[in-house]
Amino acid sequence: MHAVWSCLTASDVWAEKDSSVNKWCSSDEVFVDWWVKLNVFLKEEELEVVACIMRKIWMRRNSFLFEKNFEHLKKLVTATTQGLKEFKAAQETVLLLQQKTQLQRKVDRSMIKWEKSKEREVKANWDAAVDVKIKKVAIGVVVRDLNGEVLACLCSCFINNSIPSVAEAVGTVGLRRAALLCTELGLSNVIFEGDSKLVVNVTISGEEIGAEYGSILEDVRRVMYGRLNWSIWFIYREANCIAHKLAKLAFNFSDERVWMEDSPIEIKNDVLEEKYCND
Repeated sequence: MHAVWSCLTASDVWAEKDSSVNKWCSSDEVFVDWWVKLNVFLKEEELEVVACIMRKIWMRRNSFLFEKNFEHLKKLVTATTQGLKEFKAAQETVLLLQQKTQLQRKVDRSMIKWEKSKEREVKANWDAAVDVKIKKVAIGVVVRDLNGEVLACLCSCFINNSIPSVAEAVGTVGLRRAALLCTELGLSNVIFEGDSKLVVNVTISGEEIGAEYGSILEDVRRVMYGRLNWSIWFIYREANCIAHKLAKLAFNFSDERVWMEDSPIEIKNDVLEEKYCND
């Protein structure tokens, strides 16, 4: 309190004509009580200036004591006020840039779409959902070739009490079934796409997972081991719509359904749209 308010050097600063507290008593007080009084009697802008001046006085004192640097106090209030204005202007600029970036991201997300694979590659999109009330996990998988033609579709729904209702666990179950399906189909060059970034990152990291779904993740790694032309990629939900619809559709079935070179009628229009409109 003495250092930033009542000592002679600090009093000279607060006595400047531009100071909002130039007529205040400089006697010692308890800092907290003094700060409450400032909040009551000063406007927000004035309080901000006072806080900046206090910081400036304190830093000047430390600089003099420990670094032997002397900074003249003349016009400190004016300089601080100007510095605060520049700081606020900079903050407003940063905020505008953030808002602009967020807007661009929103526009970019609206333009995201599923893309066909490259030559000799197939894409296996997967998604999974959980219904906590009925304790069911639903999986949707769609496998397509480089022309966007459906090689296989899968809807699977099962009761499972051991899988927690967290996105990581459910997503890992979906990835495991997609990997097993591609193994059953004998596919050697596959890109797996899912909209769970954490599942994708954890799977490719190779790190040991102590969570309840760690064993499921190890199953995925075992299936993928040695398959050099298999890869896993994260995509946004907007590019994973068909797999998402298949997962939702799976809740309507009591057993697993697989379509070979065909798809359920509920997604046929979506398949055609992504096949032809995304060229």
